Amino acid sequence: MNDVGLIGVGEAGARFMDWLMEAGYDVTCYDRGHQIAYAEERGATIVSTRSEVAERTDAIVLSVTGTSNVETIMEGDDGLLRATEPGQVLMDTSTINASAAVKYQRECAEAGIHWVSAPWTSNSPASELIMFPAGDDESLEAAEDLIEACSTLHYRFEDVEETMVFKYLMQIRYAAHVAIDAEIVEIANAADVDAEPLNSVLEMGIDEALFTGEYAQKGEGLSALDSWDKDLGYAVEYGHGADADQDGIAMPLTSMVHEVYKHGNRVADPDERNAAAIARYWQALNRG
Repeated sequence: MNDVGLIGVGEAGARFMDWLMEAGYDVTCYDRGHQIAYAEERGATIVSTRSEVAERTDAIVLSVTGTSNVETIMEGDDGLLRATEPGQVLMDTSTINASAAVKYQRECAEAGIHWVSAPWTSNSPASELIMFPAGDDESLEAAEDLIEACSTLHYRFEDVEETMVFKYLMQIRYAAHVAIDAEIVEIANAADVDAEPLNSVLEMGIDEALFTGEYAQKGEGLSALDSWDKDLGYAVEYGHGADADQDGIAMPLTSMVHEVYKHGNRVADPDERNAAAIARYWQALNRG
């Protein structure tokens, strides 16, 4: 495998592209946004259709923002389901609806295409890009070099639904943790109490942005605030529909945090990068 396609050259996609090129792959990129200029500057081959990516490569990495984007890429006359040949690898690094991941794994298997769902995180204390690939054994083996190239650490799951649910668990924990820290700091501000010793003395690790108010986005792509809103929505949707024979999974805290993030999106500035901008929600409540 020498030729790899990349669909989506946002902040994460650009990182994947750099690592793939450093690993010796020839990379062909497709993106409808202006970020494609970065890929061109780095020497990647640029194409104007998704089917051209499939025609030129042995494997394709998808790095887009959610279920609707993956559906657009996979479906239609120019979609990868039609354009990809048996034996090619599709590795989707997006966090999407678990049912969509299962659907595309099944449809790819029927067409002889290797599908790997590989959501990732760089928010863990390990400060690494950790990937969670899942798929059948043959597909994981076919994608092994890609997984190694696109992550600093990885942990495999047995099936694509499991890895998506695990990603939801991470996002619930991250988002709820930041949300409660934002409320703590805002209470301290409203009461004119210095909350900084929570970090300096108690080592609680509260995001410094909550103290400084500096939330400017560092790079291109979906902001963390948007991303966590989206992923919490997937988590709640999955939980409520987890078992058609029952009432689903009770998720009252996650549902509440999701609502807070949705409202936070309405008051945060468009260029704010960090989910710590959820503090804007509490500021709006307390300061008007």
